Amino acid sequence: MLAGALIAAGILGYVYGAEPLLAGRGETRAQLEAARPRVDRYEQLLARRDRLEQEAKDLEARYAALRARLLTGPTPALAAAQLQGIVKAEAREAALTIERMVVERPVVSGRIAEVPVHVTLKGEIQELPALLRRIEQHRLALAVPELTIQVQDPKNPKDLVVDLVVAGYLILPEPHPAGKGQGPAPQEGSPQ
Repeated sequence: MLAGALIAAGILGYVYGAEPLLAGRGETRAQLEAARPRVDRYEQLLARRDRLEQEAKDLEARYAALRARLLTGPTPALAAAQLQGIVKAEAREAALTIERMVVERPVVSGRIAEVPVHVTLKGEIQELPALLRRIEQHRLALAVPELTIQVQDPKNPKDLVVDLVVAGYLILPEPHPAGKGQGPAPQEGSPQ
């Protein structure tokens, strides 16, 4: 009888103890296998994190370098004043005389504004390439979208009257939320 009780206790222990324990292990194994793709994906993301952080730092450095080549100032009018100072200094260095300088309306595209300054200069023909080279090689990103050269006196073709437009570029500040006392934002592609 003792042997029967031991066998019965062994069967009951197996049915109520070992079998649920083994079944639980099987369920846990199935859950782990089901979660494995998510764990693998997470490990891949962690492995890419360092590379993505480095790429973000590189992009920030490139953005800062490009931004350093743009005109500064919170408005196109202040950027135009900066551009006028640059053009005056470069014309003086190239030994050209400024006859007239007019700030034209900026052209806004998104948050980028092209700030043009129309300049009329007088000088000799050999001085003009020096000015154009100085503008082209300036630390700021400047362009000369328009250039007209006229001979002032046909008897002396060395003396020129030069009309040119020098353009600089500005990133406009983020627009303020509506209702904060600011006027409407300029339309894209239109002069401001």
